[in-house]
Amino acid sequence: MSKRIPFTQRFGTGLPNVPVDKEVPESARIGLISILSRLVQKTYISDWDMLASEALHTWRRLSSEFTDSGEYICTLGVKALAWDRFYVFCERVYRILQAPSRYDENGEIVETGPLTEAQRYYADEINELLAEENLTYEFVGGIFQRRGRPQTQKSLQRVSSVLADSRYTQVRNHYNKAVQFFNERPNADVQNCVKEAVCALEAFVEIIFGKKAAKGFDEVIRSKQGNSIGQIAPTIADGIIKLRAFRGNAQGVVHAALEGGYVGPVEAELVLSLVASYITYLNDTFLSQELEAPF
Repeated sequence: MSKRIPFTQRFGTGLPNVPVDKEVPESARIGLISILSRLVQKTYISDWDMLASEALHTWRRLSSEFTDSGEYICTLGVKALAWDRFYVFCERVYRILQAPSRYDENGEIVETGPLTEAQRYYADEINELLAEENLTYEFVGGIFQRRGRPQTQKSLQRVSSVLADSRYTQVRNHYNKAVQFFNERPNADVQNCVKEAVCALEAFVEIIFGKKAAKGFDEVIRSKQGNSIGQIAPTIADGIIKLRAFRGNAQGVVHAALEGGYVGPVEAELVLSLVASYITYLNDTFLSQELEAPF
């Protein structure tokens, strides 16, 4: 994934208030066309005709309908694709990338670098474009995933380190499911995302405190709260308990409830981030002390 952070994202200039979903603005389409042009120039794609073929396939149009150049057909297709087909086309382009090459003195084609060079370049350019346009996806390993905010990504990275411990296999399974549900395309399964994330929190609490948390979650957390080192601060304990309660009264998460708290992508991402932060906090507060104790 690209490490470059565009000016617009660093300073918030010209960006929509929320990530853009189910829509691809014209400026993003023009940006993609520019990226495709550089792919051809760098020989990461053999020619425009190959790109045009992929565009027509994604667009579901026949080549016989056009008598223009491959570059024109590709440009026309990118501008006309439905928002979801735009992303499909980008993924198809990744699959036809090739190692950079040139002709030698005998007219033979020789590779001048590995295929990974082309893949890395394309992924970086696409991710920078997504960030510039504040689109709600990121490009990882040739496919799009729903993008979380920077603070969410940091929380996920930290909790991944915690859950790498073999003791937390069950917790990790629940949390990974939550992330997968959040990344589903074209629509995130936000209800199952919330359910699995909170299940991960319950499982973690049960493992580190050795008490059944499914039915006595509140009591377990309350028994560990206090104002001293090695205890859960009361206000933080309240937050953990209320987050778990949200799962029970959120629309369609545990029961087929038509009433209750609304759950959309924003709420699901918040739950993902909070669960990651709470697990990391509990680990640092309780288990890290055990590791530091002298024996």
